[in-house]
Amino acid sequence: MRRTNTERLLLVGSLLLIVCAVIAFLALVPSYLIVRAESDLPEVSEESISVADKAERDDIFRAQLLIRDLRPIASSSVPILEVLNEVLRERPADVVVRRVSYERGNPGTILLSGSAPSREAIQAYQSALASNPSIKSANVPLHNLAGRDGGDFTLTLTGTF
Repeated sequence: MRRTNTERLLLVGSLLLIVCAVIAFLALVPSYLIVRAESDLPEVSEESISVADKAERDDIFRAQLLIRDLRPIASSSVPILEVLNEVLRERPADVVVRRVSYERGNPGTILLSGSAPSREAIQAYQSALASNPSIKSANVPLHNLAGRDGGDFTLTLTGTF
């Protein structure tokens, strides 16, 4: 009787191991097929891509960046480009604007950075912009007007744009 129990235990154990092996095999077959299918695909190297394809890809990437950057400008309530044209048109001839930043909101903010030969030129530019109806306020930090920055200035404009 003892031998029969041992034989049954060996039979059940071996059947259990065979079932586990079949389950493992079935679990690994899809992974094997995916790897095998990918290895059958032709390899595309950088040399095989034509110059026209690379240029087209670069153009598409640049266009996507421009669309992402210009979307806030295009969807503003008051066309910001008109406001920026007015702001730059009112600039005195000796004032140089080097950087323009725009932040959309209510109120919106335009930040102008540049240089001017004197604080009077900065004040003239500020007063010209303050009289613009689309601009609520035009602020220049006091240290810019004190002349400590060598003519560099930052002008903050707020309004509904």
